Amino acid sequence: MWLDTTPIQKGKLTFNSVLIEGATLTSNDLNRHFLQDLKIHQLAFKHSDISGDGWSTRDADLQILHPTWESDKQELPYGDLQLRTDQLYIHGTALNKFFINMKNQKYNSTVLASSFEWLGAAISGQAEQYKNQWSLVNVTVKNLNLGKEDSIADLISSAQTLNLPIDHINSLDFINSSFYYEDWQIQHLDASLENIALNQPLWQQSDGYLSFNAEKISFE
Repeated sequence: MWLDTTPIQKGKLTFNSVLIEGATLTSNDLNRHFLQDLKIHQLAFKHSDISGDGWSTRDADLQILHPTWESDKQELPYGDLQLRTDQLYIHGTALNKFFINMKNQKYNSTVLASSFEWLGAAISGQAEQYKNQWSLVNVTVKNLNLGKEDSIADLISSAQTLNLPIDHINSLDFINSSFYYEDWQIQHLDASLENIALNQPLWQQSDGYLSFNAEKISFE
C-alpha cells in the first residue's frame, strides 16, 4: 500500500496505490470490503481468484483506476478497469485468453478494447452501453470453424447462455469462418453486418447492412 502525499482527503485515508496478490474473493466480498472506507487512486489484484453472479476467473490480474462504490449492488466498483486472465467462465461457458479494458460507469459504460478465444475463434472489439443495453462496435470474429455436429443454432444457444444484454450491432465482421446452418454448409465465409437491431429478424431491418462472400455454399 502506497500512501498519497496528502494522506487524508475528504475525511478518508488516501492511497496512491493498493496491490493485493493471491486473493480469493467474490464480488460480495468487495461490496463489504474495508477498501470502500479508503480513497484509492489505483486498486490492483494479481494472481487472484475472483467470482461474481454467474462468472468466475482464476489467477487473474485486475486493475481499477479511481475505484468508486455507490451501492452494495455493484458487482465491481466503478472506474477505469482492466482485467486479464487465461480463462473466464460466464454461466459455464469458457472464454480463453481473456482481456478487457473498459470504463465501468453507472451509466453509459464503454469497452475500449477486448479480446478472447471462444469455441476456437479469435474475437476482439469494442462495445458501448446505452441505458441497460449494449451495442457491439468494430467486433471481429476470426477463424470460427464448426463441424456438422456443432451447428450455428448450437452456437447461438451457447451465446445466449452468456446472458449478455446486447441488443444492437454497430459493426460485426466474420473472417475465414466455416459452419453449418440447417441443411446449408458455408465454407471460408467473410461477412460484414452493420446497424443491426437484434430484437428484429435479419430480413426486417429498417436500416441494416449485410455483405458477404464465401469460398463455397452448398445445400445438403
